[in-house]
This record gives sequence, C-alpha cells and structure tokens, in this order.
Amino acid sequence: MKTRSGIEIKPVYGPGDVGETPPAPGEFPYTRGIHRSMYLGKLWTMRQYAGFGTPRETNRRFRYLLEQGQTGLSLALDLPTQLGLDADDPEAEGEVGKVGVSIGSLADMEELFDGIPLERVSTSMTINATAPILLAMYELAARKRGVPDERISGTVQNDLLKEFGARGAWLFPIEQSMRLACDLIEDTVQRLPRMNPISIASHYRDAGATPAEEMAYTLSAARAYVEELLRRGLPADRFAPRLSFFFYTYTNFFEEVAKYRAGRRIWAQLLRDRYGAKEPESWRLRAACVCGGRSRSTTSPGPRWRPSPSRAPECRACSPPRTTRRSRFPPSSPRGPRCASSRWSPTRPRWRRLRTRWEAASSSRLSPTKWRRRSAP
Repeated sequence: MKTRSGIEIKPVYGPGDVGETPPAPGEFPYTRGIHRSMYLGKLWTMRQYAGFGTPRETNRRFRYLLEQGQTGLSLALDLPTQLGLDADDPEAEGEVGKVGVSIGSLADMEELFDGIPLERVSTSMTINATAPILLAMYELAARKRGVPDERISGTVQNDLLKEFGARGAWLFPIEQSMRLACDLIEDTVQRLPRMNPISIASHYRDAGATPAEEMAYTLSAARAYVEELLRRGLPADRFAPRLSFFFYTYTNFFEEVAKYRAGRRIWAQLLRDRYGAKEPESWRLRAACVCGGRSRSTTSPGPRWRPSPSRAPECRACSPPRTTRRSRFPPSSPRGPRCASSRWSPTRPRWRRLRTRWEAASSSRLSPTKWRRRSAP
C-alpha cells in the first residue's frame, strides 16, 4: 500500500522508524505544534463556510450560525463578486448568488452584517482578485457602526498566486496581481492590527497535488510574498506574524500529521535562518484546516428518490438525476423515450458538452459563464 504521496506503507512500525525525537510543542522549530498546550489552552475558532443569494438571506444565515454557537464567520462570495462583475452585468448571467452571496456595493456589505457585533466576531472572507475592494467595504461598514480599527478582526484570503496555479479566478497578469496582494498586506499590517491580510491557500491539493506537493507549492507561494515584502523594505518581524495559511486535510490521518509537522519545521527554519526574523511569533506557521472536497464520495447517504403517483414510473426521462442534490446534470445511464415533461433529451446529451467546457474554462482566463456564452452551440 502507498499513501497519496506515493510513500510505501510498512505493515508494522517501531521505535527505529522514529529517528530523532522532535522538541516539545511550542519549541522551535514547532514540529509538534506552535503552542505549548495547543487547543487545551485555547479552543480553535469554528466557522462554517456560508453565503448565498442576497445579503439579507446570508445575514439571516449568519445570525443563525452564531446563535448555534459558531465562534466566527466565513463568508462565501459568488463568482461575479470574485471577478469584479456587477450583478446586472451580462457576463454574470446565471451566476449571481450561486456558491456565494452577491456583493456589489457598500450598502450590500452593510446589510450583510446588519445586527452582527463586528467588534466581537471575526470574519474570514474567501476573496482574492477583488480582496482590496471587499476589505475596504468591510472596514467602512464596521467604522459606520462605531467599531474602532483595533477591534476589526478577521482574514482575507488575498492569495493570487494560487489562482494562477490551481483555481483560475484571477483578473490581472501575475506581476500586477502580486503587487496588489502585497499592497494590501503592507497597508493592513500598518492600520488593522487584528486583521490577517492574507491566507496562503493550498487549493493545489484539490487540483490534483499530493500532500507533499501541496505543502511544497503553498510554502513556495509564501516565500514569494515574503521576498516581495522584504524587497519593499518591510522587516520580516513587521509582517510575518500576520501571515496565515489554509490547508486541505484528507482522510489519511498519519500522512496529514506528517504534512503539518514538516510544514511547521520548514517554515520556522526559513523565517529564522533565511529571512532573518528575530521574533518567535514570526517563525510560527498559523494554519486553518478544511476538509478536502476530493476525499468525499460522489453520492451522499440518505433516502433515495421515489417516483410520485403523478409520474409514469416507466418514463426514465422523467426521473431525477441519480447524483448528489447539488448536481445539475442528468445521470449517464440510458433513459427511455423523451416525454413532454422532461427537461433532458437522451439523443442530445448537452450536459456532456457543458461539463467539458467547464473543465476547459477552469484552466483558462474565462469564467465558466463566459465560456458557455461564447461556445454555445
């Protein structure tokens, strides 16, 4: 057997496989953890990624999550917002309010956080290409509520390099994108002491990287940001404590533990020995952990669909897709003759072409919406 990184798994492991015993948690190079007591001393912040439809709908969802005991907010934004498109832009057709909330103005941002105590609740925003705009809206919405700058807390993802390497939602060429990302970091560390100006993300994993490659690509991107900020004249200890990371975590428990241990050790040594950081806070790799989507099964457990009496059970075209609830595509299994109540034609499998174009769009500059509009038959 092998791990996802291709490492052979032995049938039995013993003391001889351990090698050198790492230092205790909280001690350089933080192999076993960046804090001495880890989460026994302070529980981690729990956030559920949320955002859909209008700001008012998402506001109700945020209030509900906080009432259930969630300790922070994680804001999902729709694709037009991520790409700087207004909701009424023709290129945003079919994407507004999907997979995230639509934000197009300061009024939207104010409605989104209406009644939420921003002086006590931190907000993580998964936004990259338009991160400076969304952070400015969030900051101004908080100020209008009387929240001082030193109490505004949260994180903006602002990792443009992984958009080029894995995700594809970028607006400007890589040099200009890098300048904007570092401008935001430089400005935020000077004015907002509790806001993390970047979350260096490991979307490479869900794009097909192994755990070892995921850590290597993510730390390489982090090095690029550090070197650009040092080139601008910022001391490492000025910005390094505010850099945060975002890693996918799959089901191979021991491999994931090894990945995090290696990442902590490499990052600590880089900051201290190569980039000259003097403070222990600068050496610590602070990371958020999320479930990897590719590790999940394609179907969800639960009650299966049963045909209602009003539908003819022999008509396969009337049957709903035998896939997840989120899927908009029909199953690949053959169906019977098309009937008047069916949306799909068994002789014209348009969903196959849409899926192919979606996959192609993920590696191009065009959004999936633009790709479908320009490639429609």
